[in-house]
Amino acid sequence: MSTNSSSVVLAVDGDSERLQKLISVLESAGFSANAVDNPKSALETIYAAPPDCVLVGKGLQGESGAPLISELRCDHMYGHLPMMLLLSTQEFEQGVDWNECPADDYILSPFSETELLSRVNLCLARGKRDISLDPLTGLPGNAAVYCEAERRLASGQLFAIAHMDLD
Repeated sequence: MSTNSSSVVLAVDGDSERLQKLISVLESAGFSANAVDNPKSALETIYAAPPDCVLVGKGLQGESGAPLISELRCDHMYGHLPMMLLLSTQEFEQGVDWNECPADDYILSPFSETELLSRVNLCLARGKRDISLDPLTGLPGNAAVYCEAERRLASGQLFAIAHMDLD
């Protein structure tokens, strides 16, 4: 499984044992991983050095991670970050209102290392794809157009391009 060693994952969880396992698995796979045990520290960490992905479990005193994810989604600077919710089997079986908790993905705890890494990689890949789309039209944005032009230039194949951005 390939990971980008420059990808930073922030894990937020009130369960210190689970938090340590998350960090250990992520770092052994080549991620740079940070850990905090409450939503306030998570926001401070994100504002100081935005990660590439946020994993949210339970905060202190057992509160849900949903309010943190909802708060981040409303933030114009950080609402695009890929966010995953870490759920117990019991929480999952009780049901999650995905309108109240707009996470990109979830993982059940206890988790397997393979599934955790697969889901984080998937979330990161989806996030990179989504951020390059124009929010108004849904068409590929500047980043996607530049990447495709670079790819074609590197391949040496002939091509033509016309790109306009009208306001």
